Amino acid sequence: MAFSLLDHLQNSRQTEIQALVPAIDDNGQRELLAIVLGQLIVLDRSNSQALYQAIAAQKHDIFWQGLDDQAISQLAATSALPVSEFKTVLDQLYGYASNEIHALDSTANLEQAGVSELIQGQTEYLAGAAPDQVWHVLNLTELQGQTAATETAVDLNASIASLNKLMMDASQMNTQTPDHAHHNDPAVAHDPDLHHDQHDHAYGHAAIELPPQRPAPRFFLVLEPLIALLILIALWEIYNNLTGY
Repeated sequence: MAFSLLDHLQNSRQTEIQALVPAIDDNGQRELLAIVLGQLIVLDRSNSQALYQAIAAQKHDIFWQGLDDQAISQLAATSALPVSEFKTVLDQLYGYASNEIHALDSTANLEQAGVSELIQGQTEYLAGAAPDQVWHVLNLTELQGQTAATETAVDLNASIASLNKLMMDASQMNTQTPDHAHHNDPAVAHDPDLHHDQHDHAYGHAAIELPPQRPAPRFFLVLEPLIALLILIALWEIYNNLTGY
């Protein structure tokens, strides 16, 4: 699922996170969120059902499973926080992440499979978001040595146009055109007169044969309006910031 919880949490929970760790800058806050999401990936891989049940019940004690004191100390060493404060901060950040995932599940009825796919999809957005030491401790070797994607300036109009096109393409994935369905009708295929009438009717119009497309996952189609709304809100905030100068 193409949805960055890292960006979403940093934007939607910006006020709470800044109040939680006022002495840490945006990059440091992003690293802490990346640790939380990395541990979520590990927990989902080890026991997806248990994690889903904990998120559904909003029970946060599952977060530290699989991490001993040495591992926690190594993770804390990548931040500017002492171990005790590090654990308190990550408990709170996990609470934010769990709450957001639960809200998405409740709204879009993702169920366990959808939540698992959402969490596992976060590896796409965690590259370069935390030091390699974090990924080494969490055993997320696929993220080691990766660098963050280069950010580019946001064009509001182009972004909205791209969003509209994405939604249109997704909605068309499961839609078969009437002409194509009629062409495949056995009655038409075995009736020469009907076939001839169709040929005359379609004369002069170019027929374009589209390659087969894989249908989008059901939960993604349900999530479309919510994701679109979140993106448009973010774009509107960016637009207001740009026009405020």
